Amino acid sequence: MNYNETIRLFFQNEILVKPLVFWNEFFTILKEKGIIRKDSNPKFLAKEYYSFPIYLLLEICAKYDDIPQSSIDNLFKESEEHAKFILNSVKVK
Repeated sequence: MNYNETIRLFFQNEILVKPLVFWNEFFTILKEKGIIRKDSNPKFLAKEYYSFPIYLLLEICAKYDDIPQSSIDNLFKESEEHAKFILNSVKVK
């Protein structure tokens, strides 16, 4: 990525930009429909929601050469718990 502009831009777009655009739009719709609080910040929620699974993935990749299935299972479990935590924090009660 450091030596090839095309590859760097591809990863920026596919890994950083597009997912955040999607999640921002998703949280904006939830806000407009009154599912999450009106004082919620969709852009911030998108970053928070997306960043934790990416962190877990980087943690696993840095730890293992051959990733055990249990680590992948744990990534999905913790990501789901994080998603529930985020949504419960902003849902209309």
